[in-house]
This record gives sequence, structure tokens and C-alpha cells, in this order.
Amino acid sequence: AALKGKNKDLAKKMLKNDIEETGVYHGENHIVVEKESNTLNGTSSDETLSFSSDASSIDGKDGTDTLIFTESNNNGSGELDIGAILGNVNLENIEELDLTNGAHILSNIKASEVFSMTDTDNELKIVLDSDDSFDAAASGWDVSSASIVDNGDGTQTTTYAETYTNPADSSDYVVKLLIQEDIV
Repeated sequence: AALKGKNKDLAKKMLKNDIEETGVYHGENHIVVEKESNTLNGTSSDETLSFSSDASSIDGKDGTDTLIFTESNNNGSGELDIGAILGNVNLENIEELDLTNGAHILSNIKASEVFSMTDTDNELKIVLDSDDSFDAAASGWDVSSASIVDNGDGTQTTTYAETYTNPADSSDYVVKLLIQEDIV
């Protein structure tokens, strides 16, 4: 049953107080931030999470989760070294990185990093715009086996695939990196 009248106002006040005191907001397609533990947690829905270098952990949980890098956060522009970020922030269950806000130079994203930050599909999509750049060969991806698809909307997606051996179980996994960028 829907809340009405005084009950609805009380629920709004309690939610407002909860957000102000704990930093937690549970709602569909919203960021869930826990101030005390410096973690950013998604839910079972698809979410967009805003990167914060103050976070010790960012976990998208279930669903298709996008981590955005904006000019207002610490890595808004300039080189975006994924290896260095993972040394400071534990990323889990992230399926997409959105770098379309700001000018980024994406570097040092290896198959092992894609494996560690994604869900069991081991696939990471990175959305770039004309201000961003990525050198797949410099990050260790085999560019000769890449496939390119025209998305029909002025962008193209290049897919790189590598076999990664997980040291925890000695099993081989196919890891995919999809780079969506403007066609120039």
C-alpha cells in the first residue's frame, strides 16, 4: 500500500535524516554511499556509480553497473591509470566505465584488471568520446585479433579478447575489453 498524508511526510523526513546522517540512500538506479566505511555499493538493479578516490571499495553488485568519471571527481581529466586506481580502490562487479565527461587518457588496463573488477562474464565496456584516448597495444591487448563494429550512431565498438589465467584457481578465462568511441 502506498504511504499517504502524515505517514508519507514522516517517511520522507526519516529518509532525509538517514541520508544526511549515514549517507545511505536505497533507491532504484541510485548510488548507495556508506560514509563511515568509504564504500560505494550498488544493488541488484542497474546503477550508475560516480567514482570517488576517497572510496576504499566500489561494488556494483548485481545488474549492469556503470562507473562514471567526471571532471568534479579527482580523476576527471588527464591520465586514468586503471592499475594505479585498483591499487587504491577495490572495484568489483563493474561492467562499464563512462569517460565521456572530461578529457581522459586511459592507460594500464590489463586483462588481469578487467578480470578483477568485472562480474563472472569478465567483460568490461569503456565508453570514450572524442576528447579521450586509449592505446590498446600499450596496455598489452592483442590489437591484431580485435574486432570492430559500427554501432550506427556515430560510434564504433572495438572488442579485444585475451585469455587470462587466474592464479587463485589456475583456470583460464576469456576476458573481453570493449572500447566504444566516436568515429572520426
